[in-house]
Amino acid sequence: MPDGIKFSELQSTLTLGNNDLAAVSHDNGDSTYTSVKVPMTQLGQKVVNDIDYTQALNTTSKKPIGAINELKNELMNIYPVLATSPAPIANFNTDLALPLKACNVEIKPKQASGTPTPSSPLPISGTDTIKVYQTGANLWDEQWELGAYADTTGLPTASDNRIRCKNFIPVKPNTTYYFAEPLSIRVFNYGLTQDNDYLGYSDVPVSGVNARLYTAPSGCHFIRFRMGSSANPVTTYNNDISINYPSTDTTYHAHVTATTKTVSLPQTVYGGYLDLDSGVLTITHAGETINFSDKLSSTNLGDCSRVAFALQNAPQNINTDLCSVATYTYNYNLDSPHFYCVVTGGNNRLYLFIDNDDTVDTFQVCYKLATPVSIQLTPEEVNAISGVNNVFGDTDGNTSVEYRESVQKYVDDNIAAVQALIL
Repeated sequence: MPDGIKFSELQSTLTLGNNDLAAVSHDNGDSTYTSVKVPMTQLGQKVVNDIDYTQALNTTSKKPIGAINELKNELMNIYPVLATSPAPIANFNTDLALPLKACNVEIKPKQASGTPTPSSPLPISGTDTIKVYQTGANLWDEQWELGAYADTTGLPTASDNRIRCKNFIPVKPNTTYYFAEPLSIRVFNYGLTQDNDYLGYSDVPVSGVNARLYTAPSGCHFIRFRMGSSANPVTTYNNDISINYPSTDTTYHAHVTATTKTVSLPQTVYGGYLDLDSGVLTITHAGETINFSDKLSSTNLGDCSRVAFALQNAPQNINTDLCSVATYTYNYNLDSPHFYCVVTGGNNRLYLFIDNDDTVDTFQVCYKLATPVSIQLTPEEVNAISGVNNVFGDTDGNTSVEYRESVQKYVDDNIAAVQALIL
């Protein structure tokens, strides 16, 4: 194997044997080179971690550390970058514990289910802080103790013949998980404020089509659980429970240390995306509280009045807009309660249609912006776990990531996929 080749020539000019070492050189730009001995066993698999950096210092280089870091970045580029599709949980499997290339968390406006009316308004809320959770296949931290939780309040209660998990477990609403444990389990559901937002309990079926499957209800962001009333689990339990995602994974997995990233947003965000890796916050929706007395005009249509208001931003008229006192319908003359946002004659307008006998003091509206706004925040590095990864935000939106995979695993996985199609 020749010494001193440039890394950019490595893959295109050399045929590498399994036991070869490549002396990869980096041009420092000052007539000196930084040389690194790279073991080529399974090209690309953990190459960066296998480099002997003590061999990389060139005594004639004026800035060896910077050169080494630049060379390390170049070596990282040999790893294929794969992406997950947007989903409530970004689930992927990699053999490299390297930083994610991207981690996008969707932010959605929040409004309770139902039909908003002036007499029964449904408030709209945005997001001020985002938490991003990263776990392995098993979401539970395997911390347990004697005790139970009260069915009516979800609060801890004493018990000498039951065991319970110690800590809150983050989950995604309307998402299904598999409990790898044959005994009866009762799950207690909580919203974002945990004990202050108890949503009731769910029993995990022990048999039938949905055996061991649990689906977090709408609005549920945390769970806790307890075992059945028999004393047997207390004496026999030996950390063999796992809460798996995806729910098709029915085997026990030991817990891998989870991480949580918390990002404070510079303003309340009603809709958009945050890429933790780049730190770019993209705002796609605006939220406003409007005083009814600030109306620009009012037209009596018969049973209903069409009332016009000014909006602070230019909206993109779309049926995902929300209002706290009416539902969306794009119709300028419909004589029944509804609303829509639009740019008309160069002006940003909200048209609210309400019954003539209804009264409103203030109301909220959330609408999609005609042009998204980007804000640069501090980037947050998220390192992949070697093995199964589950990454998700505490927003109601989806998460997607870009991650690195070794050349060997990438090739093996694609060969396996092709074979599965052929056989």
